[in-house]
Amino acid sequence: MGLVLLPVCLIPTLKEGAGAAAAGCIGTLLADGIALYLLVTNVNKVNDGLSTPTPDLSFKGVATVFGNLALAYGAGIVIPAIQREHSDPTRMPRIILVTMTVISLCFLTVSLTGVSVVGCQIPGNLLFAVSGTKLGFTASRGGVVLAFLFMQLHITIAFAVIMFPAFYIAERLFFGFHKAQFEIASEAAYHKC
Repeated sequence: MGLVLLPVCLIPTLKEGAGAAAAGCIGTLLADGIALYLLVTNVNKVNDGLSTPTPDLSFKGVATVFGNLALAYGAGIVIPAIQREHSDPTRMPRIILVTMTVISLCFLTVSLTGVSVVGCQIPGNLLFAVSGTKLGFTASRGGVVLAFLFMQLHITIAFAVIMFPAFYIAERLFFGFHKAQFEIASEAAYHKC
C-alpha cells in the first residue's frame, strides 16, 4: 500500500497536485454515483410495495453520523497549506465557504437517497451496502468493482493531500527547506491612523 501511495505523496506542492486532487474528487463523485445507482435500481426491483422502516435513534447512530461528518470536514487541516500557495489568499474565506457547501450538498444527497430507499437498514458504508447481499439483492459485479476502484483512487489521492502539511513540516525540520516566511497581509495595513 505504501508503494502505491509513494508517487502521489511525492508531489512537491499542492498547486502542482491540483490535477490529482481533481481526479480524486471526480473519483469520489463517480464511486458514490455508481453505488447510489446500484442501490436505488436493485432495491426498488426487489422491494416493490414495501415502505421503509422508521429509524431507531440511538447514541451509536448519532455518534457515527457526527464521526462521518468530522471525517469529511476534517480535510480542513490542509487549508493553511492551500492558502500559503494561493495566488490571492484574500479569496480563501469564499473558497472555503463554497467548498464546505458543496461537501454538505454531496453528503445530503447521498444520505437522503440512501435513507429514502432503504431506511434505517442501510449500513454505515454505501459501498458495503451494494457489495453484499444483506439488503436482499446482488448488484452487478462490474458496477461494484468500478465503485470500489474509483473510491480507491479517491483514498489514495486524499491521503497524499492530507499528509502534505506533515511532509512540509518534516522537510522544513529535517532538510531545512521552506525557510522563507510567508505574509498574508502587510504590517503597514494594521498601523494606519
